[in-house]
Amino acid sequence: MFCLKPQDVFNKRCGRFTENVRIFNDDAMLLIDTLADESFERIYILNPDPWPKNRHAKRRIVRTENLDQFARILKPGGMLAISGPIASAPVIL
Repeated sequence: MFCLKPQDVFNKRCGRFTENVRIFNDDAMLLIDTLADESFERIYILNPDPWPKNRHAKRRIVRTENLDQFARILKPGGMLAISGPIASAPVIL
């Protein structure tokens, strides 16, 4: 059986080797406290919040506590791009 690491799949798909891209196949918020302030130019959150019920709000990536963390790790003038429907958008943003 032949298996590729996620990094290898990404490099093959892009047609070039990249040193500055890492794939973390888990909850990204587990890493957020380990990241230095102002260390990202861009953060992409693609199709977030599959938790529409209010009782699941703590599981959403787009929430006040996490937005504060994103602001901390973004460089001045950095971009936070969010695509797709966000159930909590009217309340948080």
